[in-house]
Amino acid sequence: MHRILSVTICVLVLSFTAAISPVAALCLDGTIVATYQSDGPYRGLYLYTVTLNFLLEKGLSNVTLDLEFSECLDYACHQTFLFADPAGESPGEVANCPVTYVGEFNCAGNPSIDLAVPVVKWDVSSAFGCEPGTTGAVTLRFYTNLGPDPNKDVSLFLIKNGQEVCEGTLTGDAPVSPCSVPTRDARWGEIKSMYQ
Repeated sequence: MHRILSVTICVLVLSFTAAISPVAALCLDGTIVATYQSDGPYRGLYLYTVTLNFLLEKGLSNVTLDLEFSECLDYACHQTFLFADPAGESPGEVANCPVTYVGEFNCAGNPSIDLAVPVVKWDVSSAFGCEPGTTGAVTLRFYTNLGPDPNKDVSLFLIKNGQEVCEGTLTGDAPVSPCSVPTRDARWGEIKSMYQ
């Protein structure tokens, strides 16, 4: 049910590459867990909870989750992705000043890290005027109709100032690709009989 994802830091990234930069360093680790919602406003969807521990040179700006759906954009962009308000929280840089996050699904990706594939992205909310620090933990959530796929890797990126990109280690569940809908062989006569 679980998979491990390695993530690295790239400093002053102008375009994303999967290769590890010579200046890379470990700056986060965390988990992603899927829970089926059998009741409530998100009934029938899966709640994905991402919990991260981070250590950065500058405060956290946003978090991007690469869903690895680039092979089937048409299907990926028509899936359900919903976010509660707030979609996440973390302690602030100043005591007793919690930071909240707003979430979005963006089919076009995250241009601030030159990533043009479907992503889930969380931005720091200015609702309380609090800012995240350079170290700490953050909990982020999203809902989707896509159940977990234990054999799939997902990339996670942390960003600050649109220039510095941090990657780390993420373990747990990942949403199944909408490209991998199971099918079975059927004869034309069997298919026609279903509609008579």
